[in-house]
Amino acid sequence: MQAALTQRFTAVRGTARAARTSVRVQAAARPTWYPGATPPKYLDGTMLGDYGFDPLRLGSKDKDVLKYYREGELTNGRWAMAAVAGILFTDLVGLGPWWEAGAKVESSFDLKTLIIIEVVTFAILEGFRVKAYEKTGETGLGPFAPFDPLNMRSDETRLKELKNGRLAMLAFLGFSSQAAVQGKGPIECLQAHLADPGHNNIFTSSVGNEALAAVLVLSITPCLIEAKNRLQGTDEEEFRPLPCSLSHIFALSLGLHQVALRAAADQERLLALRRHDPRRVLPLVSRGFAQAAADADILWRRVQINLLTLSAESVPRFVRWLHAHAPAMRSLVLYGRALPTVAAALANNVDCLTAAVQRAAGLEQLDLPRALATPLLARLQPELLPRLRAVGADLALSHSSSSSSSSSAQGGAAPSCRQRRRSRDSGGMSEVEQATVNLLSLPALAELHIQSAMEAQLLGGLPCIQSRLRRLHFADVRDVPRGSLVAPLARLSALRSLRLSQRDGFHLPGPLTALCQLTALHAAVRYQDDPLVVSGHLKALSSLQALWLQHAAFEQPAALAALPHLRTLGLVGSAGQYAAVLTGLGAAPGPLPLEQLHLEAHASAVAEVPPEAWEALAALATCPRLRRLELPYNRLAALPEGAFLEGLQVLDLSNNSLMPGVPPALASCSQLSALRLDQQETAAPGDTAADVKVLSALADLQFVVTSAGHYSASHMQAGLRSAAEAGHLERLRAALPPSVHLTNSPSEWERSVGRLQALFEVNLRQERIRA
Repeated sequence: MQAALTQRFTAVRGTARAARTSVRVQAAARPTWYPGATPPKYLDGTMLGDYGFDPLRLGSKDKDVLKYYREGELTNGRWAMAAVAGILFTDLVGLGPWWEAGAKVESSFDLKTLIIIEVVTFAILEGFRVKAYEKTGETGLGPFAPFDPLNMRSDETRLKELKNGRLAMLAFLGFSSQAAVQGKGPIECLQAHLADPGHNNIFTSSVGNEALAAVLVLSITPCLIEAKNRLQGTDEEEFRPLPCSLSHIFALSLGLHQVALRAAADQERLLALRRHDPRRVLPLVSRGFAQAAADADILWRRVQINLLTLSAESVPRFVRWLHAHAPAMRSLVLYGRALPTVAAALANNVDCLTAAVQRAAGLEQLDLPRALATPLLARLQPELLPRLRAVGADLALSHSSSSSSSSSAQGGAAPSCRQRRRSRDSGGMSEVEQATVNLLSLPALAELHIQSAMEAQLLGGLPCIQSRLRRLHFADVRDVPRGSLVAPLARLSALRSLRLSQRDGFHLPGPLTALCQLTALHAAVRYQDDPLVVSGHLKALSSLQALWLQHAAFEQPAALAALPHLRTLGLVGSAGQYAAVLTGLGAAPGPLPLEQLHLEAHASAVAEVPPEAWEALAALATCPRLRRLELPYNRLAALPEGAFLEGLQVLDLSNNSLMPGVPPALASCSQLSALRLDQQETAAPGDTAADVKVLSALADLQFVVTSAGHYSASHMQAGLRSAAEAGHLERLRAALPPSVHLTNSPSEWERSVGRLQALFEVNLRQERIRA
């Protein structure tokens, strides 16, 4: 048995050795970029100048593309030969430095005119060149392709032209490098080198070390390739100067941009554009690459990790990587619910992870999930992060820390940051208190997003935070006793945006009347039977521009009309109060600045909006600037007609299960550009001739979201659709003008048009780095 296995192994090894020998013999039959190199399979030697060198793998997918790259190489080589000749002539004649020669030429045209002439001339020549390539597969001079007035065209002369072009491109690179490093032209540099070769060369210049490193790398690269091939038993050439990580990042950023492009534009229109006029695609491609470069730049500075994708074994490696790259970071977002084993591994490495975060001196944004927020912040040294201004955290509040903070607030004035830190160092604080004090002691902290409750008394009692915190959003403070947040928050004198929600009802604004500078306020309670009582003192918040209320009971509904700068208003789950509020707005003595209005009865579970509310909406004439109206989850059967429709630009009527189709009242929306009609259980808006007539009459309509029925949110987000859904969309696309972008995806609506509620949402995954 052993003898048979040995014989078989020897035979297989001999076959492999014979195959490798055969390949090497074939490779040696033509010259390669280094002796003995094995070219890639697609570089078979049939193309002139093919030496098996393609480190970027540009021609690995399509030989036609490879031919186009070859023509591009020839064109660049020809320009390089002309440039090298011009530079040498300029230096020999003594016209001064070649990079300044153009500025010394006297001309009757100014620089702008010369640029316009050059752009127009070369655009015409490039147009001729592209058309010539499409016809003949080669390029030349203008419409002449190939350009051979002396009848010298042969394989030998074409190869010489290619080699001289490559040499000229290297020469031009050398001339440019000499000018940048030495400030001299090629002739002057040559004379200095001939006079003293030992002291005037590239290795004694200011970039000598870099040049030496480049020479060493280029010299040993073939040896490394051959060594790898010998060890791995393969003959595939692998020379890739771009690191895998960089190429992956660029591919990822380009993919992100392509996703955004698909979401923002109709692919069918883009395909039609490409078919009819290829030249108009160039701006799209240019913008695409520019956006991809910007995305790549952001990806270098931003790190976003979903803890659910980590394993317990990869946590130490992740922490080491984070520690190495921390100095370049501006944004660190860690989110997701870690598995129990991963959470334990993170707890074992929390000291190293804290040290890595503290190395990021330029960090501006930090988001932490529950598995890391409290232990990491408790160990943090705030003074090491001087630029950190936006923090999102999921803090776990223990009962002991809550009771201790309450007792300290009731017993006297809250201690200062320095006193708190001294107490912490002596062991008198719990981990949550330490994390809270460290968090609030960050020198530049201005935005705070809290995913769960924290010590409200500590937040409002620390003088070091009162004059700096401008944005404070709580996602869930329902375990905090009734109204205990309101009084401490009133001490935050710099606060501009506030979001809070509690389990029990409380009075608004209460002590918050001291925050006369507040511009955005979101207030909510969980249950309708214990409402949020809004008093007439709300008008004391005279700077409010955005107000969102859930389960609110108004003592004086007309108080909203007394807010002079209110532009955005959202009422959720207060269907019985709609009529009173809208009537109060309509009774205002003058025009109101209200631009965006959201009315949603869904949060009240079963309540429907009374008809008098829609009558009050139709009678609303004091809001001439109303541009956006959102009426989801209201069980609307029809859209009321009124003067408020005339100026609307965005209208959301989704999830109104009683609506039979497109409301006829939409004909009054002469300025409407975005419309949402999806998730109607009883109809497919747009399937009838009457629906199409109304939609076609909207001259400014550009974006429509519709569906053929009610689907779950996960179903729609995944882009799934039934045969009925696909047919509905196709029929509507054929009936509407091509300028209307039609989709059934709510996520496209959110990306393109947005949501009013997003002004107040706590999102630990901010997609932008704050400048």
